[in-house]
Order: sequence, then structure tokens, then C-alpha cells
Amino acid sequence: MIEFGLYTMTDEYMHDYYPARYPQDKAFKRPFFLVIDDTSVNGLIWLVPLSSKTDKYSPILAKYENAGKIIHLYGSSDSVILTQNVVPALPRHIDEEFQVRQIHYVMHSDLIKKEIQKKVSAVRVLIKRGLIPDHEAIKLLEQRLLDEIKTDKFI
Repeated sequence: MIEFGLYTMTDEYMHDYYPARYPQDKAFKRPFFLVIDDTSVNGLIWLVPLSSKTDKYSPILAKYENAGKIIHLYGSSDSVILTQNVVPALPRHIDEEFQVRQIHYVMHSDLIKKEIQKKVSAVRVLIKRGLIPDHEAIKLLEQRLLDEIKTDKFI
């Protein structure tokens, strides 16, 4: 797993872990997720979903700064990085790399990576404070995954 790489998640994760209200389109092996390491917990990663529905999200992004960012993926159309929909996962939940011309797509712009990190950190604070929709579901999912990490270390 490469940080700031794009991936799809396993069917197990999408079915058993991923919040139902978040973007889903498994018929086309989507959504794609930007993967960010959790520096405070070894073994936990955070997924930031991408959406191609820029028309839908443009007004939201104009109103809420931390909601996300529109980017152009090479060889693709514009996509929205939905930082407000960040969710935890484990590396074993990664299924496939998003590839363009058989090359794994990894974000290289330090400026954009720093901006995304900042927005994800802000959203995680809002989740902990209970100020974001579905904060309880996300906190429960994080705790479930942390428990799995602890269990795996003792097996």
C-alpha cells in the first residue's frame, strides 16, 4: 500500500464496514479511495472517497471549505476528493490499485497532499466531537478496527 495512492476496497469491507450512506458503485468497482496512513495508530489507514459527480459537489465545496477538493485525474475526468466522508480501514481491506495505462495512480503534488491531510485532520476532529453526520458510526467503526488490530497482535 502506498500512501496517497488510489485503490478500490474489498467486497468484505464495502459490505461489512463501509457506511451505507456514503458513495457506492460496486458495479464498476467504485468508489475509488485515496489512502492515508494514521500516524497515531500502527495498522490503521483512513480512506477518502472520490466521486466523479463534480456537478453535485461543487455547491457543497463552495459552501464548506473542508468538504473536499476537485482534482483532475490523469487520463480521466475531474473527480471530487470527499474529505468529509473519511472512514477508517485496515490495509487488508485494499482490493485493487486504480491504474492509468497500467501504472498505479499515486498523488505526487506535495501541496495537494498537505491540503488533503489538513482537511482530513479537521474532519477527524469534528468526528471526535460529534459534529459531523454519522459520527457515531465512524467512531464505532474505528473502535471495531482498533479491536481487530489488538486481537491480531496477540494471535
